[in-house]
Amino acid sequence: MPISAPALLLPLLAAARALPAEPAAPAQCVRGDQEARCVQRALGRDGIVVLPAVPGLEATHAAAMRSWAACVRLHPDVRAAVLDDGTVRLTLATRTLGDAAAPLTSPPGCGRFDEHARELRANVARESRRLLGLLEPLVSADGGGRIASAAGRASLRAIDAASESLEHIHGYAHANAT
Repeated sequence: MPISAPALLLPLLAAARALPAEPAAPAQCVRGDQEARCVQRALGRDGIVVLPAVPGLEATHAAAMRSWAACVRLHPDVRAAVLDDGTVRLTLATRTLGDAAAPLTSPPGCGRFDEHARELRANVARESRRLLGLLEPLVSADGGGRIASAAGRASLRAIDAASESLEHIHGYAHANAT
């Protein structure tokens, strides 16, 4: 099974430098000329970075979650699990293989959930590809970069294109509310 680029990248970054016992707040890297350098430095130093204000993410996330709330009890692919405290976790799972997102098909009554989820997934995919581009200088096919190329691929984008991403949306309710 292919391994996703983030699954390969983060352990390599963490192994490259031991994290401090008391990590500082994650660096926030804003878009602009120095973003790539900020992201690379933050991941190398702390193993984490915050990318605030991703264009369109807040709106697409909010629309998808509002639609999900209306659809969660109607969708035939939702699985329920009761947690130790009695909370019911409702989960809809899907996947993306390379650039091909598995379709979501909802029953009547789910409104525009499929559309909103598709927009959210596309927004996350775009931002993920952009982030991989910022990190690409750390990788090289001949191992000369700070992080050696993984899985015999020449780039992080090539690793991502051959990977499978498992995606899931959760809804939570108290057991008495079901």
